[in-house]
This record gives sequence, C-alpha cells and structure tokens, in this order.
Amino acid sequence: MNIKNSISSVCSNDYCQERSRNSLKNTDDIYFNSFEWHIKDTLTGKLRSPKLDEFLHLLLNNSRYISYASWLNKATGLFEIHNPTNVIELWKRVKNRKSKCNLNYDKFSRSIRYYYNKGTMIATHKRHTYCFAVNK
Repeated sequence: MNIKNSISSVCSNDYCQERSRNSLKNTDDIYFNSFEWHIKDTLTGKLRSPKLDEFLHLLLNNSRYISYASWLNKATGLFEIHNPTNVIELWKRVKNRKSKCNLNYDKFSRSIRYYYNKGTMIATHKRHTYCFAVNK
C-alpha cells in the first residue's frame, strides 16, 4: 500500500475538526486529537490507526509537533527526532496503548529499524536521525 495515498486520505471533515477543538491536551499543552491521526485504508475504506512509518510522516508534516521531530531534508526523507520521550508518549496515545510494559526509546527505535529490511527506511548511523526511502 502506498503511504502517500493513505496519508492524504486522513480524516479531515468537520467532525474531526470539531473534535480537535474539544480534545484533551498532552503534557506539552499541544492539543491531541486522535481523529487527526487516523488513516483511511485504501482497501477497505475504513479509518484505522497508523502504522509507525505513517505516524512518523503525519508527525513530521504537522507543524504543531515541530518540537518533537522535524525534517532535516524533506526531499531525501531525512528527519530527526528532537524529543524522543514526547514522540513515544504521542505514539502510545495515537495507538491507544494501555499496556503495563514500558515502551522506551530503545524499543521504539528498534521498531523503526525493522523498516530497514522492508526497504521503507534507510540507516543513517546517527542518533535520533532516520531517513525514509523516498523512491519506495
């Protein structure tokens, strides 16, 4: 499935915008709206929570979360995570994780590195810096 097509189908109707105004705040006083993170599945047409690579694209393209992560070079897909703790907390909220096991940066970065073998991400060998394979 093409990530760009599914991300462009993110919920953007009036209902989602209204929910955004009434949403809860996260720890950094950035409004959290779970509906803005939903992806419309191209096969079923249903809304679903994003996969990790889709979440990262949404995060990087949302200017409210610029303090969490930002593009270093959008054309090449290179980005940096500035505040890993907040990114992990946001990921848990987006996925609605209520597990008792702790998700730390080591586990989170390991799940990003799984995308290396799939060809979705390219290794950068720098801490907190990752790169999407732009020609995927």
